[in-house]
Amino acid sequence: MVKIDRSLDRSGMLETLAKLPFIIKDAWELGKGAKLDIPKNLVIVGMGGSAIGGELLAIFLENKYNIKVVRGYGIPPTKFVVTSSYSGNTEETLTAFEMAKASNCKILAITSDGKLWGKAKSSNIPLIKIPHGYQPRVALPYLFFPLLRVLAQEYDKEIPKLCEFIYLQHQNFDPNATNNPPLKLAQEIYLSGKTPIIYGSGLYAPVAHRFKTQLNENSKCLAYWDSFPEMNHNDTVGWSGEEHGDRYLPILLRYKGEHPRVTKRIELTKSLLWKKQKMIEVWSRGKTSLQQLYWGICFLDYVSVYLALMRGFDPTPVDIITKLKEALAKE
Repeated sequence: MVKIDRSLDRSGMLETLAKLPFIIKDAWELGKGAKLDIPKNLVIVGMGGSAIGGELLAIFLENKYNIKVVRGYGIPPTKFVVTSSYSGNTEETLTAFEMAKASNCKILAITSDGKLWGKAKSSNIPLIKIPHGYQPRVALPYLFFPLLRVLAQEYDKEIPKLCEFIYLQHQNFDPNATNNPPLKLAQEIYLSGKTPIIYGSGLYAPVAHRFKTQLNENSKCLAYWDSFPEMNHNDTVGWSGEEHGDRYLPILLRYKGEHPRVTKRIELTKSLLWKKQKMIEVWSRGKTSLQQLYWGICFLDYVSVYLALMRGFDPTPVDIITKLKEALAKE
């Protein structure tokens, strides 16, 4: 077993991950007072972790709402826009906020502070204010559950069961656990010395995206992601062009409820492309879709943090992003 140096976790990322059940409960309560008439078609604007929250909602509520997630400075034609920025100072989201106002869209702002909070308050725009002090990627539940409560209050009875389920899972994810699946997966990735390419489908497509970004920000390594069945129309050819076993590590995220044709595609792809090279499959846990969704988030967040510690990094700082934002502010 590769040793991890917990002293590198100077900002306490592992400690924060252990609080996930309590953060979920708190985040759900924040959506209680926001009573809005939201149409079936809406746009969520955000970047980074704020956008991932929108992606998770879009796939989780796909049978009830048509949610388009926008990463960028503009918005498509729409009547309702959710502007989501944990810091409240995301340049792209603030620009989209002003565009939505100019277009007379109804707006809901979700933020912890910053310019977005000020603009929403001064314009008397509905606002869900979430706690500050977290890294945006750690604050994911605050960017998901308040809006979920606004859109689908029927999940109220499931939230306590979800929190209990995630709490029990944490017992196996803790650094002191005897059998620690995320630690073992992090070790597999670390010892492979390869760049992870992550694939998901359906409910787990945004989970694959989330894992990719967590490997980028927490583990400080390159990673890529794609989804089934889309990858069968492009990535598949790339894998067949030459031997990639010494450079890339395919990681398949699976869940109970995959479309049967997707399951067939995955099995055929495995036999055609990865029969002779190392490949990792991760199967979800949980009885409900919400439990499976957040089991994947929780499990893979731990993987990314353990991998960071194996690689000798503090998982929290993202210094290069800070420098980029400072440089942009001067332009």
